[in-house]
Amino acid sequence: MADAALLKEVNIKTGIVKRLVKELACYKKEAEKEESKLKSMKADPKADEYLVKKQAEVLQDTRQMIPNCTQRVVKALEDLKKVSFLELPS
Repeated sequence: MADAALLKEVNIKTGIVKRLVKELACYKKEAEKEESKLKSMKADPKADEYLVKKQAEVLQDTRQMIPNCTQRVVKALEDLKKVSFLELPS
């Protein structure tokens, strides 16, 4: 019974880690996309200054999420390690 509960918890924690790693990859990819969009907007002499400023804010918001997401990945990995190395009483 305890083995099934432990296995379930390990599966849940593993799923959390997988989801957070995917989320981190998406934020990094989005930051690259937003950065290239901002560069092209800045290169365009007809670009509206307000839109360029807003695009810079979008890029900044995306970049701010990366360290937060990285911390959540690290915490989820630590939680998974704690659960996977948990010793069950005999």
